[in-house]
Amino acid sequence: MNRIITDTNIWYNIAEGKYSYNRIKGLPLCLTALNVMELLITPKRKTSEGKKLVIKTCKLIQKLAPYYIKYLPYQYISSKVYHKHVKHHQVSKDYLSKIIKDDFSADNEKLINEGYKSMKDKFKSTLDEQTKANREDLLLKKQLKDINILVTSALKDTRQEIGRELNIDISHEDILANQKLIDEFKLYYLSRATLYYNLTFNDFMVGKNDQFDLMNMVYVGPSDKYWSDDEKWHGKINWQGIEDYLFSLPMYR
Repeated sequence: MNRIITDTNIWYNIAEGKYSYNRIKGLPLCLTALNVMELLITPKRKTSEGKKLVIKTCKLIQKLAPYYIKYLPYQYISSKVYHKHVKHHQVSKDYLSKIIKDDFSADNEKLINEGYKSMKDKFKSTLDEQTKANREDLLLKKQLKDINILVTSALKDTRQEIGRELNIDISHEDILANQKLIDEFKLYYLSRATLYYNLTFNDFMVGKNDQFDLMNMVYVGPSDKYWSDDEKWHGKINWQGIEDYLFSLPMYR
């Protein structure tokens, strides 16, 4: 096990004392740029008690997370697979200190929230379009509930979104790059395919945090673990037979 990539809610649970501090201390916990972004835009910061929790969470992260990935998800894939870097898709860990000090101007807050809304809207639009396309494709090929078609869709959409979001051309990347995408990001693309499956066949409704949950899985490499308490995602990951990626600790009840 190289690193433990954490769902942002895990950090809140740690701050609320739901896990034994002694069992967590020394674990190879990894903070991600997406975790930081969630801490920045959370509605919790709008109330006095919520703000205290977010500040406590940031302080604990500074103590407990020896690893940090500064890239946003698509930039992370791009840097690993296509060796293309886009500087403005990096998030500084210094934002934790800014949250603790409440050191944000109104312009900063507006920029952060506009960026979040744009990302959320694009994600929802992509899911709606792809769900419709998947239904048509599966019916056309008479291969109802064929997960392989949905895996292909997840990979294709990821490549297209990377090109669009980072404004880079990866349309002519060779088969080795595509195979690396498959090898390095298995948890992410299989979870995305499972999300497509549920949207296509089970009238599944996308939750407000599903985008962050899914995109945070981008950071989980072949030898990493993913720590989340969300039973919904546990079910999707178990259904694909890749439960070895999951990390867990017993919670105080």
